[in-house]
Amino acid sequence: LLTSQIPQDMKKFYTDLYNEYHEKKTDSSKAALITFHKTLSCCGKMVITNLLDSDFKDICPTQKITDPTVDCIRQIDEIFTSKVYIIACIGIGIGVIMIFGMIFSMALCCAVRNNRDYI
Repeated sequence: LLTSQIPQDMKKFYTDLYNEYHEKKTDSSKAALITFHKTLSCCGKMVITNLLDSDFKDICPTQKITDPTVDCIRQIDEIFTSKVYIIACIGIGIGVIMIFGMIFSMALCCAVRNNRDYI
């Protein structure tokens, strides 16, 4: 359930951002699209629109960085399906570190409470 929900939300966010830039050409949507394109090494929603839209040439990475036939919707699917285990392991690792941090901070609080010499 969660493994399919995250890519869908990311694709919806990207599509909304893409449409907002296409309609309003705001600076915030342009900056976000440039970040998406550089991070994912992609350009646009669909391959056909990449080739036909001249408005999006300034927000797509240069030819040296990415292939213009790679669209971001496909890249989002590929990243979240192929690297979902790495993302899950990183999340679990951060959770374990946070639990150890809470345990050590609780031990420190108890030590300070039992021995008032530190205050």
